[in-house]
Amino acid sequence: SAISSPPPSGGGGSSSGGSCTVAAPEPELNKEDHNSYIKGFSDGTVRPLDNITRAEVAVIFYRLLTEETRTHYETIENDFIDSNAGDWYNTAVSTMAALGIVNGYDGYFRPNNLITRAEFAAIAARFDSGAYSGPNLFFDISGHWAESEINRAAAKGWVTGDGSGRFNPYGQMTRAEPVILINR
Repeated sequence: SAISSPPPSGGGGSSSGGSCTVAAPEPELNKEDHNSYIKGFSDGTVRPLDNITRAEVAVIFYRLLTEETRTHYETIENDFIDSNAGDWYNTAVSTMAALGIVNGYDGYFRPNNLITRAEFAAIAARFDSGAYSGPNLFFDISGHWAESEINRAAAKGWVTGDGSGRFNPYGQMTRAEPVILINR
């Protein structure tokens, strides 16, 4: 696919030397069109009960970006040691990292690691700039690095707990879970 760099800001030219700045669009998910954001395997299966990786989730959210967001921010460049231009997930990981939606660990993205429920909640929450100011919605997230994002994503209805007050932030997700949560 064609890779575009963000357009230069500014432009403008009045004779008085003034300029205008064009603000970059906020990262936005496409909530109108029902594009295919889940792809199966070469054998035609989707494997909904298999666990899902960090790279696969980055690709899902990348596919859900609006065309305007993708066009403006799409890149193949990132600072991760383990996400390179030839990797199938690189454009998605690079673009989502440029948007501040995905993060890595000590210079690594760890694309093949299974995603945790906390990591997924954090990614989802980063699409919303609001804040959550109430008590923890789950008793097992106090002090967790993603406590704020888990609360924000849960308050929006984007993630849920197990019904007993637990979120299980270190638990892994199946390939079916993001589909259920995204389609809410």
